[in-house]
Amino acid sequence: MSPGKKDNSKNKIWAKEAAIQIGAGGSAGFVEVCTLHPMDLVKTRFQLQVKTKVLDHIYYTGLINYFENNLRCNRLQKIMVISFKV
Repeated sequence: MSPGKKDNSKNKIWAKEAAIQIGAGGSAGFVEVCTLHPMDLVKTRFQLQVKTKVLDHIYYTGLINYFENNLRCNRLQKIMVISFKV
């Protein structure tokens, strides 16, 4: 077996391993962003809100309240977009 052929098979194995690592890292990053970005958004909204004496409709009292308000607002936005589309 010639030395050139041995090096070529090592390069193929190395390229295959590199492709697997890049694919695994990319898919892990995609899953992480899709799952944790919404939670980071919720955390930031909780941190930025200011408590007032009068309960404002924008003030969130907890996670359940946040998701209820968010779903209610998004439903209204979807209804508005659908009803005003020509």
